[in-house]
Amino acid sequence: MKPVLSAELRSIVRHAAHSAITRSGIINIPVLAEEIRRRNTRENAALEDIEYELLRLAQRLNAAIEFDRRAAGVVMPTGIGDGMSTLPMVPAAPARD
Repeated sequence: MKPVLSAELRSIVRHAAHSAITRSGIINIPVLAEEIRRRNTRENAALEDIEYELLRLAQRLNAAIEFDRRAAGVVMPTGIGDGMSTLPMVPAAPARD
């Protein structure tokens, strides 16, 4: 896959991943990716691309991986139940006969 992130942003992602491993031993992909995106808005990088790079690095480093947006208080409304979830709800496709 062709790199989508700039060399500078990939370096920032690598540093953040190593720092997270040193600090807690775990890389929380969605929380760390959002933090990186917010600190580097001039790059105009998609959150998904940063998450992909973090996941790739975490796997390469055999690091523990977490996918908990709530760990940093980041939640997304769904309109279902209490109205808050870690991921938006996607309606199921209609059944085909």
